[in-house]
Amino acid sequence: MFARLQNFLIRKVGIAVKKNWINWTSLRIFYPYARLHFGSWMPSGVYKEIFRKHCYQPPISLPDNARIIDGGANIGLSVLYFLTKFPQAHVEAYEANPDTYDLLKKTIGSSKTDQRRYQLFNKALHTSDGTVKFFTLPDCPASLNASISGRDSLDQDGIEIEVEAVDFRRILEKPVDFLKLDVEGHEYQLLTLPEVTPKSIRSMIVEFHDLEQNKENFINLINQFYGLGYEVKTLEGEEVSLSDSTLFGKDILLKIYAK
Repeated sequence: MFARLQNFLIRKVGIAVKKNWINWTSLRIFYPYARLHFGSWMPSGVYKEIFRKHCYQPPISLPDNARIIDGGANIGLSVLYFLTKFPQAHVEAYEANPDTYDLLKKTIGSSKTDQRRYQLFNKALHTSDGTVKFFTLPDCPASLNASISGRDSLDQDGIEIEVEAVDFRRILEKPVDFLKLDVEGHEYQLLTLPEVTPKSIRSMIVEFHDLEQNKENFINLINQFYGLGYEVKTLEGEEVSLSDSTLFGKDILLKIYAK
């Protein structure tokens, strides 16, 4: 009930911001308790997907002291979800865009959560340390399509900046109980690393982008997961059939977990 009411209020504020009826850049929310900082645009649909539809509910039970990695944390709704749902877990959140990271930091800081329970990193998950090119919309830090890949024509319509990067393999040196990954097309590079195994990542929910353009990469990756002993299912719990042509639309969220 609380999530439904909160979703209604967020949606109404999102409409008002979009139509320039109000010039708010943040909103106090009660479930979970925090001030949601969104800048110039409210990603109102994200709250519904996370808190009402539970799209990031881990596919297996997590231990009390679970290590959760949030790759592509945006303004922090997914981080709030993990901190609320798993009160004993430790969350490590990565957001590459500096402007978006500022919103993330303000949002999570406003929640009054014990700071020992989370770490926030203004870094991109990558295949090496250092810096990497990143495409973003400078006037819309809460945008959901900023990326290394420059998808959605951001390489033409946005701007290119350099951001700090961390080698994904270093994160996997310590076992991960649950990985949420939404990195706008860069998932194909990260998840093909040989360090990705059931021993390093017990479970994950990954958003795969632009499947039509990345069909071969996607098929190879799913077969790799099966070969490693992972289960691969849709959010509805259905087996993934690579022979199903309807699978290869734009984007899809999948649950991947060790048996």
